[in-house]
Amino acid sequence: MRSLFRWLQGNDVVAKLYLSFAFILALTGVLTGFIFIALYEKNYVRSYTKLLTKQGKIISKRVSNFAYKKSEDKFQKYNAYVDELERAENTDVWIISKKKAEKPLPEEFANADADEGNISKGTQKLLSQTFKNGMIHSHAEYDSTYGMTTLSVVLPVVDKETGETCGAVMMVSMIDRQTMGIREGKYLIALSVVLAIVVSYVVAMLFARYLSTPLSRIGKNISKLAGGDYSKISVKKPRSQIGILEKSLDYLAGRLRHAERSGKSWSRCGGISLPTYPMNCAPPLR
Repeated sequence: MRSLFRWLQGNDVVAKLYLSFAFILALTGVLTGFIFIALYEKNYVRSYTKLLTKQGKIISKRVSNFAYKKSEDKFQKYNAYVDELERAENTDVWIISKKKAEKPLPEEFANADADEGNISKGTQKLLSQTFKNGMIHSHAEYDSTYGMTTLSVVLPVVDKETGETCGAVMMVSMIDRQTMGIREGKYLIALSVVLAIVVSYVVAMLFARYLSTPLSRIGKNISKLAGGDYSKISVKKPRSQIGILEKSLDYLAGRLRHAERSGKSWSRCGGISLPTYPMNCAPPLR
């Protein structure tokens, strides 16, 4: 720990650069993960709602045709297909008659009763809205009947003679089962973010050292000047900001060499011997 503390003290610029990069990368990774998960869940629910709506429209149209033609036998066969659909996709399909309609959907073309008390309040509200305005409604909520979060889509069944909403098709999907893929996706996303942060930390450290190398070189040159070594300072990139600073140090080294050779007077400044020069002797910094 002491050695690490000493290293941090001696390389504070490197440490600050590294911590800055690390913080930015970690924040970016976490925000990216959260945003992606939120958008993924929202898009998943939206896409699944579209799928249930598409299936519900087909069922609603078929039921309306069976009721109009009074094809009870065909409806029973079709209802068997609907049962298969329920088992295959973990989706309950409720065909409900609107009893308060002028011409309700005949009971023989329905497979559920909304008055049995086995529908959640939220789903009951959707059903009432569909009965009232004849439009499609959907929402996702925790359903105590199923003991999990469900996605419900309610579609109207229209009487072909009167054009009135005589019933409804209610698609109820156990979205908790359907979202198992989302939970697995969250795990993979989180793992990817962690791995990305670890790799980014290594890159950040290398990059921080790359940026701190010129500063370390300048520090060594200043130490040489303070120790009385006025030899020429090499400037690698004279047009860069670091290069301009190195040129200034080289100019100072040159003046110190000249002062040392010519035996100019010295003055004490802060415990370090420096030659006295006019204030305008240094080259302008760009």
